[in-house]
Amino acid sequence: MVIAAAIKTYYPKENILPTKEAVSLWYDCLNDLEFAKAQAALKNYTKSNSYPPAIADIRNEYGKIIDKEAKAKAELRRLYDITVSYYPCANREKDVESTYKSLISKIKPQDRLEMAKTILQKVLDFVKEWEKGTENDIITLTDFLKGLDVNELCH
Repeated sequence: MVIAAAIKTYYPKENILPTKEAVSLWYDCLNDLEFAKAQAALKNYTKSNSYPPAIADIRNEYGKIIDKEAKAKAELRRLYDITVSYYPCANREKDVESTYKSLISKIKPQDRLEMAKTILQKVLDFVKEWEKGTENDIITLTDFLKGLDVNELCH
């Protein structure tokens, strides 16, 4: 009903979804979509289309959102793998991945990829200093990540 009301609001001149039966049919075709993402898909569609959407249009926009999220998750995973590969013995630490995920989860979703790059750079800088002998003791990657301040990373 919320999506139907939004469509009627976005396209007030159109006679779209005029009956409860029409809304019910749309619901049957869209009820497998996550509600918040379906709303975002409709909003994305309305930004560039002057005609009301068909069910397929909403599903198409929804697919774009899902693809974008999947690509972002894959890129975060790639950055994590690189981070671990540069840190001595990090691949043997059992808590490093959960610590990394916990750190990333504290960052706004739209900033996560950039912050993952920042974290990687901080790790690389630390390892370089350690290899030069500037840092006497290497700490575990888990402890290094726990020592990072999310608020500092975001600014």
